[in-house]
Amino acid sequence: MAAGSIVIDLLMKTGSFVTDSARAEKSMRSLEKTAKAVSNGIMKGFAGVAAGVAAGLSVGVAVDAFITGISNAINAADRLDELSARFGTSTEQLSAWGYAAKMTGSDIEALAGAIPKFSKTIADAADESREAAKVFKALGIEVRDQAGNLRSYQDVLPEVADRFKDLDNVTTETALAMQLFGRSGSEFLEFLNLGSEGLREAGERARGLGAIVGGEGGG
Repeated sequence: MAAGSIVIDLLMKTGSFVTDSARAEKSMRSLEKTAKAVSNGIMKGFAGVAAGVAAGLSVGVAVDAFITGISNAINAADRLDELSARFGTSTEQLSAWGYAAKMTGSDIEALAGAIPKFSKTIADAADESREAAKVFKALGIEVRDQAGNLRSYQDVLPEVADRFKDLDNVTTETALAMQLFGRSGSEFLEFLNLGSEGLREAGERARGLGAIVGGEGGG
């Protein structure tokens, strides 16, 4: 049986979607994981400062650490500019999704590796005879807009995330993720389970932490 057919069969057999209460519980678990990750990062930062003070680090060492941090931030911004140009997506969107990916056990590089496969899957779905078209149909997602144009991956991804948030079967989710994003798709289950609203909220948290590259500083 083809991979796409397996995914469609799994979607049908699992009943596809769950109740509002189960969906809310699943969303809460995802948000709790994200909050815990942020909290751990903050606590590690305080621990590092305390350890430095206790060790009597000199001002010079502190300045070197600061410069290293700035250098890393510049390199990250340059990488986002590169990915923005390659994928035709704003650095603001990429950095928001990159933050969400990092908070759910992945990172921007893994996401960058999955985007081309996802874009190709969408393009394949334009042909109704392809397995990709059947998968998107089973999910209830249109790959063309009202004018008949193929939709971009950044428009489709939030809708795909909402479907993952509604699913409540790990086997189905894993098979579906691999069908849509390639062999590394299973790495993004927690990312996708945030749903479109969770991804938006992660972006807002990233903005509040100054982790968004955009406007004059990005694409």
